Amino acid sequence: MSSKLSRRVLNEKFDCYGHFYRIMVNDSKLECCRSVLEIVTKTTKFMDLADLSIRKPDLLVIMMNPGSSKPEELNYHGEEIKADSFKMDFKKKVLVKAEPDDTQYFIQQIMLERKFKHSRILNLSDIRLVNSNQLNKRIRNFEKYTKNKVHSIFSLERRNELQFALNINKRTPVILAWGRNDFRKKYAKMALEQVHSFNCFGINTTNKKELYYHPSRHKDWVLKILEQLENIE
Repeated sequence: MSSKLSRRVLNEKFDCYGHFYRIMVNDSKLECCRSVLEIVTKTTKFMDLADLSIRKPDLLVIMMNPGSSKPEELNYHGEEIKADSFKMDFKKKVLVKAEPDDTQYFIQQIMLERKFKHSRILNLSDIRLVNSNQLNKRIRNFEKYTKNKVHSIFSLERRNELQFALNINKRTPVILAWGRNDFRKKYAKMALEQVHSFNCFGINTTNKKELYYHPSRHKDWVLKILEQLENIE
């Protein structure tokens, strides 16, 4: 593996585009969310941003939630969708330039080494929250008030949207990296039911088969993932 590149150098090589929106939990509460992130090399040619949604990526990554990811435009919030009547068209959603966060740099390192031009990142939950220790409580409260799991693209209510998000080539690698906290298990199972037949990779925890290390929680994550990807044609 070549030496690790700085954030500045990676920012010069890649662009990130996300679909940001807000879920109306009730009349007074909104949850800030991101449904997908598309990472592309600056040399990648595409007709327009909508084209990214229908392109088949070279790499698919599934993590827990978007964390600190946010639109580059400070005051952009995206559309508002009611939780009790949630509907999203994956092909028609609006993508905007996103500020890269620390996690995306790990993915960009993988892309550079494997010469991937386009990666798609999905999450077990769309809820944007920097402090992962508070995520369990935030999700429980969301599901308590809404009586559903529409914050997750892997929920039954969003199955049609997921079909388009998972429209990838048979040999495309799918990296599982949603972390090791126990509360993630039921959401991990939802995702595994949909991707178990795909070409999946990840660093599995020793005693929790549904859970996979997040890039920032394993010092050799990039190296280990690259080793797993060596035999891909």
